[in-house]
Amino acid sequence: MKDNRSLFKKKLAALKHYYLWFKASANLELILVSEFPKSGGTWYCQMLSHYLQLPYPRNRTPRMEKSVLHGHYYFASSFNKPVCVLRDGRDALVSYYHHMYFGNSILPERVFEKYRSTAPFKDFQNVEGNLPAYIEYMFTKYRLSGRFFSWTGFVNSFWNNPNVVFVKYEDLLVDPANALGTSIKQLMQVEINNDLLKTAVDKYSFQSLTQREPGEENKKDFLRKGIAGDWKNYFTKEACEVFNHYAGNELVLLGYEKNKNWY
Repeated sequence: MKDNRSLFKKKLAALKHYYLWFKASANLELILVSEFPKSGGTWYCQMLSHYLQLPYPRNRTPRMEKSVLHGHYYFASSFNKPVCVLRDGRDALVSYYHHMYFGNSILPERVFEKYRSTAPFKDFQNVEGNLPAYIEYMFTKYRLSGRFFSWTGFVNSFWNNPNVVFVKYEDLLVDPANALGTSIKQLMQVEINNDLLKTAVDKYSFQSLTQREPGEENKKDFLRKGIAGDWKNYFTKEACEVFNHYAGNELVLLGYEKNKNWY
């Protein structure tokens, strides 16, 4: 009986989340922030909600109120004020590999075990050796909340939609105040309060949240490393070839590489 109630609550929460994103976002004036997992979306939402003084229901069922919502969805024309957070797919996959197979403080044990049981390899410590198979799996078989979801599919669904505000994780790393402020201007058509902007950036910086400097790794922390370019520490030539096969065009499209001869 308890398991049935728990399952019912999960289904109800999923339906409510879907309704808010795809049906009610305009009426409730929701700001929808979508990302491919491990692309900086949580960090961006924390700063954005602090600046706008709006609720950000992280890892809980949102209420029927104006707020900042975060999720992993392809673009839909019904979205109100959508923000697309982008990250170099190579870095996103390296970060997601660690999230899926090493776990962290916010990943439920049941999800962690499911990731491991469905992985196309068993020696999870061999990151470099596993990456070619992992990359292929993520572009051909990976499902998120029951639906196929890939980095290329995510990028292409949002690209060239004029009502989307794009934010790059790499820009947030280099100058978070400017990247956040620019996105808020585009979203809200308002002048920026620089003092409030600085407060939001300082409160949610990697150093403030982890007491570590960017690049100091903690594999068990949701905020593992906080840098760009980490893929270079793990990608073999074979991994580059597999990624280029599935997503080379999108790397060029987003400006992460000049052409497909990047390795």
